[in-house]
Amino acid sequence: ELEVQRAKELIEQKLAEEEEEEKRLKEDGTREPPAVERMSTPELEEEKRYGPRNRGLEAVKGQERVRKSSVDLRREIIDVGSIQRLIELRKQRRQRREERAATPEPPPPPEPLEIEGPVEPETFLRAAVQGKMPIIEKFLADGGSPDTCDE
Repeated sequence: ELEVQRAKELIEQKLAEEEEEEKRLKEDGTREPPAVERMSTPELEEEKRYGPRNRGLEAVKGQERVRKSSVDLRREIIDVGSIQRLIELRKQRRQRREERAATPEPPPPPEPLEIEGPVEPETFLRAAVQGKMPIIEKFLADGGSPDTCDE
């Protein structure tokens, strides 16, 4: 609960700072972008071909859209109580990781020290790839060709 309370306080603090900054900008004389006027079809066609006339205005609109959506998202997280759910999910993930780390993988079965019977060429090639020296030595000692892979 302390984490949830702390998160709420931080979000509220950020929202308050953003609102103060917006008020300060308005008081400093910085004007909001002018409202979009009705445009005739020829003007719209011209804008399609050559791009917007005032690119700075488009950038400001994009920034406002992002800011508004992030503020809305923060409020939604607080309103719905999603913070608590996010904390629970994080705890569950952490527990799963700890459980995986706590259960070690079973060791591979030990290989027999003495190899009985002749070694097949296919087994020799697998042993060569895996670096199993006793099998390789047994194959060669039985008269197997070291050039088996070329055959």
